[in-house]
Amino acid sequence: MKQLFRRILLVSVALFIASSTLGLALPQLAQKAMAAGCPAPDIMFGRYKWCGYFYSRFEDHGTYVRDAGVPASVNNVNAFISMLEGDLYSGDVHRNAGAATIIRIMGGAPVPSPLPVGSPKPVTPAMITEFENRLRGFSTSSENGSQSFGSSGHIDWFHSDFMHCGDYNSYYQQTYHDVAPYVITSSNTPECNNSGIRFDHIFVYDTSGNIIWRVRRLCMNPLGNLPALPVAQQPYNLLPNVSVTQGAAPLANGSYVDAGSSVTFNYTVNNTLSGTATGIACNLYANNYTGFHAIPSPADATGGPPAGPTCTNTFGPGITNLGSETVNNLPANTSVCRTVYVNPNKPTGGISLGYEACVYVTAKPYFRTYGGDISAGNGQPAACGTSVNAAIVSWNRESAGGFGGAGVQYAGYALDVIYDVATDLGNAAGSAAPPAGLSFANTTASGPSNYGGSFGAASLPCIADYYGTPTGTLLPAIHPLPSLNDTYTASGPVTLSGDVPPGKKVVIYVNGNVIINGPIRYPGTWSVDDIPLFAVIAKGNIYIDGSVGELNGTYIAQGGTIYTCASGQVPAVPTSAGFYASCSGSLVVNGAFIAQQVQLLRAKGSVGLSSAGETNASTNIGEIFNYNPAFWIPQPTSGKTTVDYDAITSLPPIL
Repeated sequence: MKQLFRRILLVSVALFIASSTLGLALPQLAQKAMAAGCPAPDIMFGRYKWCGYFYSRFEDHGTYVRDAGVPASVNNVNAFISMLEGDLYSGDVHRNAGAATIIRIMGGAPVPSPLPVGSPKPVTPAMITEFENRLRGFSTSSENGSQSFGSSGHIDWFHSDFMHCGDYNSYYQQTYHDVAPYVITSSNTPECNNSGIRFDHIFVYDTSGNIIWRVRRLCMNPLGNLPALPVAQQPYNLLPNVSVTQGAAPLANGSYVDAGSSVTFNYTVNNTLSGTATGIACNLYANNYTGFHAIPSPADATGGPPAGPTCTNTFGPGITNLGSETVNNLPANTSVCRTVYVNPNKPTGGISLGYEACVYVTAKPYFRTYGGDISAGNGQPAACGTSVNAAIVSWNRESAGGFGGAGVQYAGYALDVIYDVATDLGNAAGSAAPPAGLSFANTTASGPSNYGGSFGAASLPCIADYYGTPTGTLLPAIHPLPSLNDTYTASGPVTLSGDVPPGKKVVIYVNGNVIINGPIRYPGTWSVDDIPLFAVIAKGNIYIDGSVGELNGTYIAQGGTIYTCASGQVPAVPTSAGFYASCSGSLVVNGAFIAQQVQLLRAKGSVGLSSAGETNASTNIGEIFNYNPAFWIPQPTSGKTTVDYDAITSLPPIL
């Protein structure tokens, strides 16, 4: 059997290379150590030089840790594991000793207390599993037959190096069948520090490129300090996620929700693989934006932490719940966004990966009519008798919200459906109840949003020809309303605003469009004898600026449309970026609108904040229409048109 050490010193390098034998003189200190049973200090894997790992017995001569060294075919992690585990169970005491020593040390098992000589070397299944897991941490990325790469570092399987004087080496104790350390010197290894005499080694590097393990392939002798291999990052793949629920209902990412409502953000990380991720950087972000905020890619990594959920740095297999956050009273025209980030998301080639979820808080504005009715489908003078499938449409909280939201205090007439506009809303309980108690033709509600209507094509009269052939004074180029008191004609576009004082009666016929860029009010106090009157009859459209908060009088767009939010002669576009800001004020109309179409464009308030019993003092209603006898008692001067002017001539029905 080849011997690494003898008591006789052999200094021939050629002889060493040929026979792999080496003589070592026994120093006096070693003799004392042997007599003392191998006391500290240790130099390698918890043992003093010449003292075995398992039995801590002194023996200053021996041979290779593995008698055949490491075969060239062992060039990857699995091959190395198979070789050692095969040696461990081979029944060969020599190979068992080398394999048991390396498996325990690489796997981080504690240094055993000195065992009785010949007792089994303890290597448990758990130790074997730990050894495998740690070593495989160096191959999770790739292997090519000469190198292995993984989350724990990399391995060079054939690294050429020379023997270094002063380095630690190891050998097999033939008497005790154990592995022991020694220090390389020029006495026991004459070729040390000779860079011309090189051997293949297995070098193991950590993630910073530091050498943490060396094994000489010729003899499988471990060299150096031999720390435990780092705990391997087991295979994992982390997918952060934020889901959104409203009540018990899940919402898709990017859903639209009502202002004033609540949503809950649920923060999770899903590990789709079987390993456990440790040391993960996890961060949560809460961001609220004005207006629409597109969900970005990559996800936002700004903003403060949300209230409630907390991160962890360890993620086992499956879903880890980080907590939830409920956000109440969501303000309109905002994007409410929440983000989870993990870094890295996987052990090899991992990145900082985030997921962002947003809900868009929309205003669902609505209108209310107090003291009057709504009629939709009356034929236009130019096309009287033509069936018009006109509908009344807005937002309502429906039965779950007591039918709060859009509604009319008295009756609603429509040739088509009355959709989400409750009739008889806000009155004392009676035989006719909302939402369809006064929805003519007295039909009942059908479904959650259909509140009757379908009055019939012949059931509603045509709109009177209010414009006719007007005569009157030409409207002055400069026409402040307080100075007017007559019937006027003009060609559009005409811009109007101002107050109509008590006793003044102003009727303006416009052949074209009308722009209302300021409030029109009835100021002061007045009695039945001097009720002011204002009416504008346009043969075109009426554009009401978004800044206008109050209008008094009667507004007729014969054959045209009334827009409650516009800029000049351009109506607001609800999908435009500045829509909410330009149309966020409410509009109070003390009077009546008559038109081929009325587009209610105010964004003030939202149906989620409404109630069935709201009065006309509410600040949550987009458009408020108040009608009372003050708007039909005063009559305009006659004789200015081919037809008599008929202001609304009847009180609303009390049914």
